[in-house]
Amino acid sequence: MVRALALLCLLLASPALAQQTCAVPPRIETRDFTCTDQGTRVGRAGDFDLYALVISWSPQYCASDAARGAGGEFQCRSGNRFGWVVHGLWPQYEGRSERAPQFCRPTGPLSAELVRGTLCVLPGQRLQTCQWRKHGSCSEFATPDAYFQATAVAFQRVTPPELPTGRPLARNAILDAWSRANGNLDRNAIALNCEGDRLEEVAICYEKDLTTPRACPPALRRCRAERITLAP
Repeated sequence: MVRALALLCLLLASPALAQQTCAVPPRIETRDFTCTDQGTRVGRAGDFDLYALVISWSPQYCASDAARGAGGEFQCRSGNRFGWVVHGLWPQYEGRSERAPQFCRPTGPLSAELVRGTLCVLPGQRLQTCQWRKHGSCSEFATPDAYFQATAVAFQRVTPPELPTGRPLARNAILDAWSRANGNLDRNAIALNCEGDRLEEVAICYEKDLTTPRACPPALRRCRAERITLAP
């Protein structure tokens, strides 16, 4: 319990969680899930070039078809209110393959303590389970506790800019805002992902030390729209 509370306190100190509502249930019943592409192994644990901290805009996810399933229950239909949350911490290749490593080694279930302590930043047990199974299994972290602790530390360092919602913004203006809010972070270390002209995610790329920014690979730059809207 001490470990879970320490992780929760670290997450709640993140600037990205300011002005959000997250009511963690007092009891968690752990479940197992089938993840997208489960069983399709790519690469080996620890053999990758960089990390991408992928941050999702929760209102856009909650407006999607995917959120209507059980995976979006805590995030979108529990009375909570989220803005920027973590999608995951993803090992990535640079120049070796368009497909990132995934499902690199067998993984066990997450503990109820860890699930509960992580819900305010990865808001869903399915999300947590599949991030550890698909991406954490390829990282340098041997346990889910270490993986989510590293994710929490990386997220705690990020300051999302205040951007208006419900109206189109120039793509370069969004990149510039993220850069300025994070100590003039090099724009090449920031990648946007959109659904049409709606912003879904922002990826920030780091060396394997998780502190030194580096350019994101082309596979993460999945936003072609010149003007982009954040869902209100």
